[in-house]
Amino acid sequence: VKAHAKTAPAKAPAGSAKMLLSKTYNKVHQDIDASPGNKKLSPLEMGNGEPKPQYVPERVVEASARKWATEKGLPVRVPAPEGYPFTASFANVGPDHSPWGVPMSAGWGIWEFNPTEVAMAVLKENPVEVQLKSVGLKRKDDKDFEDPFGAEPIFDPFAPAPGADASAPGDDMSGDMPDGGMSDGMSDGGMSGGMSDGMSGSAAASGDIASQIVQDLLTPENVESVVHHPKQGFGAAVYRAVKNALKSSLGDVGAAVINDNDVVSTCADITASLDCTISGKLFNVSCLGWGGSSCLSNESRCEDVTDENLCMFSKTAYGLDCAGWGGSSCMSRGASCGNITQQGHCDNSMMHNMTCRGWTGSVCLGMEDNDPALCSTITQRHQCEKSSELFGLACLGWGGSSCLGPDANAELITGKHFCDNSLSLFGIESLGWSGSHCLSENATCSDITLEGICNNAYEKVGMRCLGWSGSQCLDAGADASLITDPEICRHAKRKYGINATGWSGSACLSGTGNTSDCSVITKPHLCNNAHELNMTCAGWGGSSCLPVGASTLL
Repeated sequence: VKAHAKTAPAKAPAGSAKMLLSKTYNKVHQDIDASPGNKKLSPLEMGNGEPKPQYVPERVVEASARKWATEKGLPVRVPAPEGYPFTASFANVGPDHSPWGVPMSAGWGIWEFNPTEVAMAVLKENPVEVQLKSVGLKRKDDKDFEDPFGAEPIFDPFAPAPGADASAPGDDMSGDMPDGGMSDGMSDGGMSGGMSDGMSGSAAASGDIASQIVQDLLTPENVESVVHHPKQGFGAAVYRAVKNALKSSLGDVGAAVINDNDVVSTCADITASLDCTISGKLFNVSCLGWGGSSCLSNESRCEDVTDENLCMFSKTAYGLDCAGWGGSSCMSRGASCGNITQQGHCDNSMMHNMTCRGWTGSVCLGMEDNDPALCSTITQRHQCEKSSELFGLACLGWGGSSCLGPDANAELITGKHFCDNSLSLFGIESLGWSGSHCLSENATCSDITLEGICNNAYEKVGMRCLGWSGSQCLDAGADASLITDPEICRHAKRKYGINATGWSGSACLSGTGNTSDCSVITKPHLCNNAHELNMTCAGWGGSSCLPVGASTLL
């Protein structure tokens, strides 16, 4: 630990990420070239539909695909280093979903991951997330493209801390660990024995020593333990520190490769998308793949797929025969129009072999949806006025913010003009306007939302109310605690006949004084004069009013 206080960990060797990922690149290139129907990557059709020959270096395309897939959480199969057959590819997703603004051709988007390699590559050089900003489709010559894997990383957790000695203990970061191994070193004094000394003498030189130690623990072996074998390797405390540091350092990639749960017995226990794709190898649990927000089991349904791109390939990726995307999830065949949550999909429901009446503004109605209660789902006035023609619904009319059904009450009317004429327009009787909505015949004073209406409630709406509290209209028998204005509180007895002892600083107090109530006083001067509130308190304690018996020095 003292050594870490004086020196900084070694910077990762240049090109280490290339070495970690090189076999992945080669395998991907071979499969891209061998894919059925693949005619290289030139020419490509641009997003506007006009053929424009563009040459894209394969290594750049694959790197972009890797970044895009990681961000989208796509269900790519993740083989171990020795390689497994590819089982997923993505085609014709269109310019809106392609990271390059061009359609993906059949067999083109094939790639593979190894979680440990991806984790270490991002930790050391971060090529997956941040080194692809220069990728474009404007130049033809391969050499004109900046190599995204030769760019400088935005962050490097292995770089020396600010102000630290540039000398390093060496490239082998295990050299400073005790000979007994990581677990022995941590328990026999490697961490506890010298932590206080190192902290007190040289913390300023090395920054956060604890974080420096954690960085030294981020070796390929330990990352492998966190990603693939969470119960093996070292003690629970060190394991948790490494896991948290690794996951936070990797950001979105960390969430994709590091599972939240250490014990996995079902697919639902898997929270990391890439771990889900190789669940059988990692956890001996058979899963269909990542569904967009969860790991799908063999019992999963189309509705468990929550990503539109994955829904498009649900048959190939999961063996699920789905009707299509509904707006927030995939839909099973035989789903109702109510499963559609976006207008565009509702308007084009025939593409899913569904016949829907149309979009109300909040829901998609099917031919069988004729309950008048559905009138309230219509959010546009022009649709409400044509509700019978558009949706086959017998609605009363537009109430100000929603469409009124036959069973609507006055409170659903939110426009003053509609309220003043509620009986003639809708056949709905009301007491009058509350300030925000129409008052039904069984309304109470608390339903009134404007002070002017409240203080003249009898003349305006035929209701007898005490008056305005500062934030609401008071009914007869209201308690002082409902008063939120200091001036109204001080005169509550005279104005409303409410027994109020006074203003506490934040509320109106009611009832007789009690020493246990001192804590409700929130102002020093009120606390020190608590007798004026008919209360007995010890005095202000610095942050609260103290009861009798407490020391004012606290």
